Amino acid sequence: MSQALSRFGLAPLGRVCVVSVPKLLQKLSKYYGLSKCLKYSSYEELFALHSELVMNMALKDFELFRAALTRHRCRTFLKKVPLLISAFEFFSSSHFLSMDIFVLISYSHVCKICIVNHSLSLSATWCSVHVRQLNLQEIIKYWYQRYRLFSKLDKGVLMDREGWFSVTPERIAEHIADRMVRQPGILIVDAFAGVGGNSIQLALKGARVIAIDMDPIRLKCARENARVYGVEDRIDFICCDFFHFASKWMNDVGKPVDAVFLSPPWGGPSYLKSTVFDLDDLNPNGFDIFTVARKLSPNIAYFLPRNTALKQLISLSGSGGRCEIEQSCLNKKIKTLTAYYGSLAVQRS
Repeated sequence: MSQALSRFGLAPLGRVCVVSVPKLLQKLSKYYGLSKCLKYSSYEELFALHSELVMNMALKDFELFRAALTRHRCRTFLKKVPLLISAFEFFSSSHFLSMDIFVLISYSHVCKICIVNHSLSLSATWCSVHVRQLNLQEIIKYWYQRYRLFSKLDKGVLMDREGWFSVTPERIAEHIADRMVRQPGILIVDAFAGVGGNSIQLALKGARVIAIDMDPIRLKCARENARVYGVEDRIDFICCDFFHFASKWMNDVGKPVDAVFLSPPWGGPSYLKSTVFDLDDLNPNGFDIFTVARKLSPNIAYFLPRNTALKQLISLSGSGGRCEIEQSCLNKKIKTLTAYYGSLAVQRS
C-alpha cells in the first residue's frame, strides 16, 4: 500500500503521509481545519501552527470555565450575605459594625467582586469583562460521556477541541465496524478520520485502514490513539483532502477499495437545533462527498446526524440500488444514523 501511495505524491512521515500543501491549499476554499493560512508549506510548520492554536483555544476555554464557576460561587456568596448580617442583629444600636470584604480573582480576564458593608448597609459592585459566551452544559454533557467516546481515555487517548463533538461513541463505532469488516485484511478508507475513533475499531476487526483528514492535529491525535489501542500498524494516516486522495488513487492505482466510511463534519452540536438535517448543509457538500466515495467503492457507510433527511439518503442509492438506514441508540436515546450502500446493506428476500 505504501508503494501505491508514493506513486501519487504522498510522502511518508513516520506513519503519517503529507501531500504537497501549497498547490492543494490553493484549490481548497472551504475545509482547512483550524488554519486558513497559505504560507505554511511543510507538515512541521503547519503542525506547529495548529498546536499553538489548539493550546490557546484550550486555555481560553479553561479560563471561561473557571470564570463561570467563580461567578456562580460569588452569586451564591452574595445570597448568603444578608443571612450573615442578620446574625449581628442582637447588637445594640450603639454598636457599629464595619465589615469590608474584597475578593480579587487571580485570573485577570475573569471578574472582580467588591462587597463593602458599613453599619449594616450593603452595597455590591460587580465588574466583569466582555468574554465569549460558553455553553457549559454543552461541554459538560460530552465530558460526562467521555468513557463512551473512548473506553481507554485514561490510557493516553488524545482529542482536540473539535474531537469532543465529532468522535463516534465507541460502542457505535464498534457496531459499524462489525457491519463493514466481513473478512480480515480488507481495505477500508476512512474519509474523515478525525481523532480516529472509527479507524481504530475497523482495524481492531482486522481491516487495513487508510485514515484521511485535512487537520494535522487531529491526525496526530488519531495516530496516538491507534497506538493506545494497539492497531497503529494497521492504519495508514494521510494528511490531505479526501477529494484529492480519491482522484489520485483512481488515476494512479485504479483499483477500487473494499469499502468507504464517511463521517464528514456536521458543523458542531448546532445541528441538533434543526428539525431536518440537509446533506447540502455539510461542508463539503454531502452529495459531492458520496459521489466521490462511490468512485472508490460501491460499498459505503454514511454516518450522519439522527435528523438527516431520509429521502435524500434513499436517493443516493440510485435506481435499482440498495440502501439500509440504521439508527444507533445509547441509553434508550437515538443518537445517530448510518446509511449502508452496496453489499453493506442487508439483502431482503
